[in-house]
Amino acid sequence: MGLEIVKLSVRPFAVVIYVPAKLMLGWSGYCFGPVIFIDDRYRHVDGWLIHELTHTSQFYRTWGAHAIRYYIDKKYRISCETEAYYNQLLRAKKPGLTRHQVENRLNRIK
Repeated sequence: MGLEIVKLSVRPFAVVIYVPAKLMLGWSGYCFGPVIFIDDRYRHVDGWLIHELTHTSQFYRTWGAHAIRYYIDKKYRISCETEAYYNQLLRAKKPGLTRHQVENRLNRIK
């Protein structure tokens, strides 16, 4: 299966592209501004979409500065991931992670 654009989010505006697992390099999802890439294996796990839509909201809230600040400021990155995982666990019918797994991922942020 190849790339497939199947969703368009209005709030926040985003284009969601489902990608074959081998192209995701180990990531479940990745957000670059309003473009979201999700591993095709997680197509039915709404938690990953909610997580990445949170990052898209962060991008818009910061007028695009999120894209740079996320990679250079560890405290900001932890804050962004905490918000995204919180939304993922709270709002998703199928979050894709347990609270314990989220804690482990946040503790590994470098």
